[in-house]
Amino acid sequence: MRVLRRRNVLGVAVVAAVAFAAACGGGGDSDDSSPASTEDFLAEVDQVCRESREQLDAIDEPESAEEFLPALQTAIPIQEQQAEDLRAIEPPPELEAQYDEALALIDAQVAVIQQSIDDLEGGADPNDVVVEFTEGLERNEERLDEIAADIGLTECGADAGDDGPATDTTTDDTLNSDTDTTSEPASTPGPTGDVQQYLTDVGAASQALISFGEVLQSVSSPAELEASADEAQAQIDEFDAAIAQLDGYTLDDAQLEEQRSGLVAAAPDVSDTLRRFVDAAAAGDVGAIQSLLPEVTTALTNFQQAADVSSP
Repeated sequence: MRVLRRRNVLGVAVVAAVAFAAACGGGGDSDDSSPASTEDFLAEVDQVCRESREQLDAIDEPESAEEFLPALQTAIPIQEQQAEDLRAIEPPPELEAQYDEALALIDAQVAVIQQSIDDLEGGADPNDVVVEFTEGLERNEERLDEIAADIGLTECGADAGDDGPATDTTTDDTLNSDTDTTSEPASTPGPTGDVQQYLTDVGAASQALISFGEVLQSVSSPAELEASADEAQAQIDEFDAAIAQLDGYTLDDAQLEEQRSGLVAAAPDVSDTLRRFVDAAAAGDVGAIQSLLPEVTTALTNFQQAADVSSP
């Protein structure tokens, strides 16, 4: 059973975003500068990775549950600065597609760190959070390492000391060794939901994305979007509310539970990316609009792939 339909979610939201960016002047991020040479580009990116890794290496790895949150709180501004610095570097045309993909993956990793911080500050079990944190980073680590190797980076990726973004703060074994929970379940399952409630909540999340895309399709300039920005953000709020409902229970059906948990895991990146896209568009920041398009596509594609788990 395919609960979310690819054309509705991706076809409306992504195509609308691309069309809006084109209407706002999407022919390139800069009119008065040219891409750096490949050699200069790689050197500049490697320098950013080197500086970020040195700062992350200075953070003491957490050895107890109490130390995990402070470590993440120290690491995230370093990660955010790295993402910002990397986005400011313009790649040569032949590396643009791979570099855009890498930037989207790095932003997704920053989102994983922030979600872990939010969960811990909200009282979540650190052992549960560290497992989700590790799994969230591992989804992107392999591809980031491949991109770094493919384009010739030496300070970014696994070959630079296994220091991918924020992966040096802890491992899933760190907290278990001190809290002695290795032989116990990682978490207590939430209440069991029914299929009808699940379909209602998923339908609400899907409709919010469709409505968001329709808002973008109805405007053709940053000036028009500024008047509609509140409506666009309201649709993202609706999406977040539906996901919060999905996160409040589990399902007995194995396929639907896999789908539900996948949608909940992929949703924060969707929300964050769409909010930043609306903010950039409302501000008339064409460069930011263009740079966010790969992230919009990646976030929505990941969400759709989670929905497709239970397709026949």
